[in-house]
Amino acid sequence: MYYDEKEKQAFIESISNSYAKRCDIIFKQSASLEQKLNKNLYAFNLDELSILFKKFKIQKNTYISRKFVLQKYFNYYRDLRIDKTNPLLLVGLEWDKQFISDKRRNLISEKDFNELVSSFHNKQDAALCQLLFEGVGTYETSEILNLKKEDIDWNGGTLNLLGDKKGKRQLKVSQRCLEFLKGAIEQRNYYSNNGQVDAGTSVSRLVQNDYIIRPSNTKKIVKNEMARAERALIDRRFKILKEFSPNFNITVKTVGYSGMMKAAIDLSKETGVSIVNFKNHTHWKHIAKRFNVSPSELNSGHYHYPGVTGHINSKIINEFYDEIEQEQIPNFTLVDKENFERQTVSRKRRYDPVAFKQLIMSVYEKCAVSGETCKDVLEACHIQPYVNQESDHIQNGILLRIDIHRLFDKGLLMINEDYVIKVNPNLKSDYYQSFHNQEIHLPENKNFHPSREALAFNIKK
Repeated sequence: MYYDEKEKQAFIESISNSYAKRCDIIFKQSASLEQKLNKNLYAFNLDELSILFKKFKIQKNTYISRKFVLQKYFNYYRDLRIDKTNPLLLVGLEWDKQFISDKRRNLISEKDFNELVSSFHNKQDAALCQLLFEGVGTYETSEILNLKKEDIDWNGGTLNLLGDKKGKRQLKVSQRCLEFLKGAIEQRNYYSNNGQVDAGTSVSRLVQNDYIIRPSNTKKIVKNEMARAERALIDRRFKILKEFSPNFNITVKTVGYSGMMKAAIDLSKETGVSIVNFKNHTHWKHIAKRFNVSPSELNSGHYHYPGVTGHINSKIINEFYDEIEQEQIPNFTLVDKENFERQTVSRKRRYDPVAFKQLIMSVYEKCAVSGETCKDVLEACHIQPYVNQESDHIQNGILLRIDIHRLFDKGLLMINEDYVIKVNPNLKSDYYQSFHNQEIHLPENKNFHPSREALAFNIKK
């Protein structure tokens, strides 16, 4: 499975459990190159590492995670290298850029989808996307355009749908979808540019009729306010939403395909059947029915569903979630210091502050309190003080300017569970007191936000 499996397993046992899955993926991908070069990964030089990284073709957050694991791997076996160095500590962000894909994904996980839709200012947009994700209107948007208040069974959670071509059907939806539908019905004004003031937002009045998805009529371009909206309205809204979805190529189709992927994963869990073993006449048929996809007949008389399996299948889903799992890292939990100190440690503890700083720098880029960007005065701070390698979790770190780091360690400047700064009144400086009750600067990816549990522990210690 791995090249020099004994060494790899020893490292996996030494590192935080949060990174075990990432190790497995990296070592499986590096095995063929290690075999070709006839050397263990820890002996690779930068040119050889470049070959490996180019095989990954990954997004920024996943790259950060993999690089951090490899930094720790090189550090762990540094004494076995001829030059006794950790090559990944010799490179910076410019070197990293060549391996990071800037392409938007055509699929999105349920967790990331939920976060994205929750960021939409207009409930009209949130309802539109949630409907598509759950199987409404992906192949016939008329199901969404025809949907009225009277078509919603609020108690049963069922929608009575009508498509222009395929007619009537019923579909059960989630409570989350019902909440967005309620918000869309109650919405009176539509905010352009996702309500972002710096993007030049404007407010327009939505027409009031019985339909869920409604156009605005500020410029009096709607001839009949009681009629349903035109398909062009959905196209216009997605064009705007795409500007505020930097990591996802958001369209009617890609939201639908992502929903199909989620439905396949749920069906696999429910039936206990691996997606690779899904059958057309049972499993794929079930997903196609939900998303209103018509079957195609084979010469044998059997049916298949290219509208589904042409876009998602076990290979696509497995590859997608191999990468996504690395972004959705397990949350940090406090390290049991007393238990650790009682254990017999066979290897000398290795703490690599340079690697930890690089990890935290890669997701913050500026002081979380002051906004300072000069790297020479920034430090990676452990929220729960360092105990062992489990402490090097990305959610147990925060980037602070040197002076603020010292105040944080002394308890004179603290950050609460809501990411709000609290400055001790004994600190008389007007400058430091100006940070009191201000929110910190957070990484864009919520998976990298500081652990609330660790922040609470730091305040109580």
